[in-house]
Amino acid sequence: MDKAASKKVRAAAKSWLTRADTALKSALNTMTNVMTTVPSAIAMEKKKMEIALREFDVRLNAYDAAQHQVELVLEEDEIEADIVTVGVYRDGVMDTRVQVELALERMNPQNPSLCDDALSSASRSS
Repeated sequence: MDKAASKKVRAAAKSWLTRADTALKSALNTMTNVMTTVPSAIAMEKKKMEIALREFDVRLNAYDAAQHQVELVLEEDEIEADIVTVGVYRDGVMDTRVQVELALERMNPQNPSLCDDALSSASRSS
């Protein structure tokens, strides 16, 4: 694959990953809003977050594979700058992933103290 085609594949993967990141942020915001509601609503939103997280991981893996393809066709003097640029974007979407993982841990019924902390912090922020 040539450089132009590799960059096109990466751009598409980035768009898909951005959509997955937006979906995770939306699920996280919704979960924060329902933390004080009935347990069935919390369970439903938790499931949505888990599904969105799996989709995110698929998109992240595709983006990483596309990035690898771009790196293979870049000139040696272009690689470092490209990795820095891509790294900033990747770090941003990974922050969202970490926030979702932490929210899911707080909602784990096997860890009632964390679940209680999540509920009390959600009610304080409302």
